[in-house]
Amino acid sequence: MVEARRCDICGGLEGEMIAGILDQTRKLEVDRDGLWICMDCKKRIRTDPVMGPCEANPDRRLDVLVGKTAGAVCRDSTLPYSPPYSQVIDAASHIAYGNDMFMSAWVFAAQWQDGSTVWRSPDNAFTAIVSAENEVRINPTMPGGWR
Repeated sequence: MVEARRCDICGGLEGEMIAGILDQTRKLEVDRDGLWICMDCKKRIRTDPVMGPCEANPDRRLDVLVGKTAGAVCRDSTLPYSPPYSQVIDAASHIAYGNDMFMSAWVFAAQWQDGSTVWRSPDNAFTAIVSAENEVRINPTMPGGWR
């Protein structure tokens, strides 16, 4: 039995009807980072995938964090604790040291408009989505992602 695909950001099921939009079903595609993403979430991206430039983030403030480990983000005392950094700092702290997750070597990849952050494992085999409420969802990285 083939498991239905879900958007790695919102969790929406591929092919389901989209709420509030008449006769339109959710379509998914794999972005350059190997994440399954629906077209609705794609419109709300705050940073581009790691492979591309950050045109979606015109002030480019988060560029300094892309590629840093969760442990390094937690130790960086020069970052102001204000948006957009505070959300990344909180997520890094949660996955690195909270709830015995031991993910301090995971690398920051992107932040979404809703405050969720995307992290990749040291071996590039998994991605973690950390919601603004610090809920963590870990997914295997799709082939061809995270080069």
